[in-house]
Amino acid sequence: MVDQLKEQDVAQKKAQSVLAAKYSDCNGAAARGVAFQQDDPVSLAVAARDLCARYELELEKAVKKAYGDTIDPSDVNRMIEDARQAMLERNVAEIEAYRAARTSAPLRPKPPQTYDD
Repeated sequence: MVDQLKEQDVAQKKAQSVLAAKYSDCNGAAARGVAFQQDDPVSLAVAARDLCARYELELEKAVKKAYGDTIDPSDVNRMIEDARQAMLERNVAEIEAYRAARTSAPLRPKPPQTYDD
């Protein structure tokens, strides 16, 4: 029984890691995709993050499944909100860096519509 619980814990943490990587990759691609649209970097970063909402929701479910019984639900919500804020800041930096690196008539990549597994 103990070994089974340990295996489940390892599997849940691995799933979180995979989802976090997908969420991060999606945000990076989306940030680059919206970088040259007409708007300020923060607004574009929010739009980029919103394009990856599917992974955000999946990650939230995985965190709640893994830690929901052991920590306060408000702590889980704070963890998710911290991740969202960190991704927003990263998207702003990505947009600003992408704009700075491509100052001459850049080709505008399209943001991802969906990420298929």
